[in-house]
Amino acid sequence: MGLVSLSLGGEFVARVAAEVPELVNSLVLISPAGFSTRTIRGGKTGVRIHSVISLPGLGQGAYVLLTTKPGIM
Repeated sequence: MGLVSLSLGGEFVARVAAEVPELVNSLVLISPAGFSTRTIRGGKTGVRIHSVISLPGLGQGAYVLLTTKPGIM
């Protein structure tokens, strides 16, 4: 499958290409963003959200759900 991504989506499609290379035969990143060191934004709310999505299994589970064929469609 060929993937094309704009801006912040580049980080996610690059991750898919790196983790499941047999699914990706071409990758186009247009103005990619999101590859720099991450900082937590949004003050206390941002820290709370980050702590919830960083729980073991939750972040990876959401990633897997969003990158499966039904999740993409």
